[in-house]
Amino acid sequence: MSNIFEEIFDFIQHKDPKPVITKPLCTPDPAVLLACKIAQHYEGLFLKPYLDPAGVPTIGWGSTYYEDGAKVTLEDPDITEARAKILLYGRMEGFVNIVDQYVDIPLNTNTTAALADWVYNLGPVAFERSTMLKYVNSSNSAEAGRQMILWDHANGEVLPGLEARRKTEQTLYLTGNLVFYDAELNPMNA
Repeated sequence: MSNIFEEIFDFIQHKDPKPVITKPLCTPDPAVLLACKIAQHYEGLFLKPYLDPAGVPTIGWGSTYYEDGAKVTLEDPDITEARAKILLYGRMEGFVNIVDQYVDIPLNTNTTAALADWVYNLGPVAFERSTMLKYVNSSNSAEAGRQMILWDHANGEVLPGLEARRKTEQTLYLTGNLVFYDAELNPMNA
């Protein structure tokens, strides 16, 4: 398996006449890598556009927007796995920056990654307005963790996949351990 940088370089140099990355590649922030690992596990990879459980057009590992800010539509062409990685890593880097922008206390890599994946899945507006953020900023980790798992609904229904994802984020946030959970909230190997 080649590394992400080789795949992205190959994508830019050989597969796309108009490169989508204009800045030089560098080693991603560890929080970005960790948050991407969570997203990849729970989103799954879809190279064709599809509707997510909330009815939003999505592609790759849960991307709802392209590099240029255009929204994904169901009429869009398929993408490659390399481009899906570009979308995921680029968006996740932006969400780590959003976490840094709204959180007033120092965070470690694990807490940043847990919050960044939460923002990736639910959006920056939900994060900014959440009670969870208030508890994060008041250094009340236990209550922030309890608030984190409440966001497991789509269209008014609890979704087992969202429950499992929130549990992974909560565990990483509170303990620093990356643990994936199945639909019955049983721990799996990370």
